[in-house]
Amino acid sequence: MTDSPTIRRQKPAVLTVSRLTQDIKRMLEGGFSRLWVEGELSNFRPAGSGHWYGTLKDSRAQIGFAMFRSQTRNVAFRPKDGDQIQVVGRLSVYEPRGNYQLILERMQPAGRGRLQEEFEKLKARLAEEGLFAPERKQALPSFPRTIALVTSPTGAAVRDMIRVIHRRMPATRLIVVPAVVQGEGASASLERALANACRIPQVELILVGRGGGSLEDLWAFNEERTARAIAACTVPTLSAVGHEIDVTIADFVADARAATPSQAGELAVPVQAELSNRLAVLASRLHRAMLHRVKDARLQLNRVNRGLVSPQRRLYTQRQRLDEARQTLMDVWRNRLGNRKERLRVASLRLERRSPQTTEAGRSLEQLSGRLVQAQQAFVNRQRTRFGENARNLREHSPENRLRDGFQRLGLAKQSLIFFTQKQINTGHQSLSLAANRLDSLSPLNTLQRGYSITTLSGKVLTDADHLLPNMPLDILLHKGRVTARVVEVNPSHRLDKVR
Repeated sequence: MTDSPTIRRQKPAVLTVSRLTQDIKRMLEGGFSRLWVEGELSNFRPAGSGHWYGTLKDSRAQIGFAMFRSQTRNVAFRPKDGDQIQVVGRLSVYEPRGNYQLILERMQPAGRGRLQEEFEKLKARLAEEGLFAPERKQALPSFPRTIALVTSPTGAAVRDMIRVIHRRMPATRLIVVPAVVQGEGASASLERALANACRIPQVELILVGRGGGSLEDLWAFNEERTARAIAACTVPTLSAVGHEIDVTIADFVADARAATPSQAGELAVPVQAELSNRLAVLASRLHRAMLHRVKDARLQLNRVNRGLVSPQRRLYTQRQRLDEARQTLMDVWRNRLGNRKERLRVASLRLERRSPQTTEAGRSLEQLSGRLVQAQQAFVNRQRTRFGENARNLREHSPENRLRDGFQRLGLAKQSLIFFTQKQINTGHQSLSLAANRLDSLSPLNTLQRGYSITTLSGKVLTDADHLLPNMPLDILLHKGRVTARVVEVNPSHRLDKVR
């Protein structure tokens, strides 16, 4: 019996753990492309580095995930354990532990795609109807004295709005109109609350909104019923829904949008101290402007007065010139007439010395001399008549008349200037008085006159009893007088039923 030949078996390859893990990683990452996965969020852990870690699970299995900081910035909601979410990512293996996991690129609440589609359809339809048009929006009042808050009376949003508004303008009257802001029947409740708010007398502004939440939590403000109720409001509306990244249909329909409820309070009312300072600055500007205009008017009037010559002085000068011209004219004609008479007399003497035959010529010469004298006298008379007419014309066009008319027009202009200046001053005083009365009506002192008081602790206004302890000293300011008291018992209130 011969020995059977020895059969050699091939020795199996031995892999290291790292090699095996790497092979598995290549197979998984190469075998699965980009994945959509839906499940319940569990064990959610935001890291200090900004990365997110957690687990997706259903009734029979679970898988871990990681989402890096560069991707978490694009998530538009706040994840928490128990949320049903949808994620987009790729499959990977974490080699140090040998665990397979999802590396996420996107995260959104489950059903968000359907809700987002409904949101876009309704938004497009309402925009086509003109509900978002700028021309239909009302301007918010600058100084609303009564504001209606349409929101949940127990939420954090109403407390934020009340706190901010009372800090900025303590005299503003606030009325909370309760409404359901989440869940079934929320849109119908908002519709009724908005209609009731519009019917409240003296309401000048409506703030409608709520605090942050998921898309599903805010959905009541994306429904058509709520949008049309806001559009039907006759009072200006200010939408304040969620956080800065949250945008709803109500934001587009409302007359104005605030990113948060706190910002809504800031947009609703101005700061009382800033308003007082602004009124003081405007009053000072008005006073300086009126003084400047009066000063300019006086300077212009003085320049006009300096340019005018006294009517008596100008009239005296004209009369003196007239007398001098008259005297000069008379002297000239006297000289001329005397010279002619002398020449005639000499000619007559010469004729008388001649022969008698010249007697007839002498008589003719005398006749001619007489006629010459008459002609000269007639010429003098005509010149006197002409001189008189010129004197009358000069008197008719005398500067005295023109000066008198000028003084009349100057008087009328002065009266008009005084009237206009006084009217401007009265208008400025009326505007300043109205502003002062408005500011006085908003003063906290008027609130104290109605029986309210201001309680301070260590110099700070007290609005919350949660931080008080027994025996703490309190300072209470009344309309007349101040009271010092101590805390006996503290009853924190967590429910705000009505604010007046």
